[in-house]
Amino acid sequence: MSQLFDGLAALDRDIANRWKIRTHDNVRHVLTAADIDFIFANINKSARTADITENEGSAIIMLLNASMAANAAKSGAALNRIVHYVDMWQDWRPLHLGGCYSGILPPAKLLDALQHGSPK
Repeated sequence: MSQLFDGLAALDRDIANRWKIRTHDNVRHVLTAADIDFIFANINKSARTADITENEGSAIIMLLNASMAANAAKSGAALNRIVHYVDMWQDWRPLHLGGCYSGILPPAKLLDALQHGSPK
């Protein structure tokens, strides 16, 4: 397995496995919008009732960084699709959050992290 897969798996096994299936563990793979749809399928299903964790956010940043390192110019579609999902999750957030939760990554913070490279 690649170091990218190992890093993703340490953060979120489902994201890592879905990335590996989609890219065949190719760290030079430039992610597309369709790749993001596939990789985020389970996150998107649960986002209405569960929050995005810091580990999931870190894995998302790691995926995007790897794609941009492979080819920043061609990674725009993936970035736009991630932003689309983050916007959706932010719209859903008021439906299921009522207090302060440890380990939760608010969608606004994830969006900021996409722009600056770290969700913490």
